[in-house]
Amino acid sequence: IFQALPDITYLGFTGNLLTGTIPSSINRLKSLKRLYAGLMGLSGTLPFDFNTLPSLEYLLLDQNNFSGPIPSSSLGDWKNPIYLGFSGSSLTGT
Repeated sequence: IFQALPDITYLGFTGNLLTGTIPSSINRLKSLKRLYAGLMGLSGTLPFDFNTLPSLEYLLLDQNNFSGPIPSSSLGDWKNPIYLGFSGSSLTGT
């Protein structure tokens, strides 16, 4: 789905009834600055590789059903962090 939107800078899904996982193709959105997807039924592990999302500033994924680790291998390379929100999820470690 995301390959059709390579230059998008903002994605907002908060409060929708979408369920399932975030596809790994989100890593193709090189211009993405803000992703808001809280208060949904998303689950699974986080597919993000912050090395491939150089413009990302805000990542809001509160109140979902994510599990597993926060991808620490790339978290340290996140260049423009302003806000990172995972409250209400079952994430572990870093």
